[in-house]
Amino acid sequence: MAKMSGNTQDAAVPILKQAFWTKGTELSGLVVRRFATIPEPGKTAMCIELKLPKYLNVDATLLSTSEKGLKGSQRLERIAIGEMTGLMMAINAAGTEHLTEGDVVDITCLGSTDTGKGNPRTDFKIEIERPDRPNADKF
Repeated sequence: MAKMSGNTQDAAVPILKQAFWTKGTELSGLVVRRFATIPEPGKTAMCIELKLPKYLNVDATLLSTSEKGLKGSQRLERIAIGEMTGLMMAINAAGTEHLTEGDVVDITCLGSTDTGKGNPRTDFKIEIERPDRPNADKF
């Protein structure tokens, strides 16, 4: 029989705001999991948690508002990114519906496109390495 334990703080991970993504921004990592979040009452959104190959220094203003109390530069080895429309379009164009635990990804922001709907869409290029077995020891 397997025995497991965990706590909330083990699963807590800062979410990058859309403002983090500017043209040329690159991020690579190992997909750890997908999870649901509630960005505002009545709305649910999916996020992707990445384990990074090296620490990322991010200004706290570029992290989700759920990370209250953080100030200045944060040194992170795990982050989450929201499944934004442009990112999901790139994932779909790569030939899959969503990222899966164990995927290794290289994400590049290509800039933004005016959609005519009031909010520009952030555009991405993504490279996905999906192994036959999870890459748990990759990073």
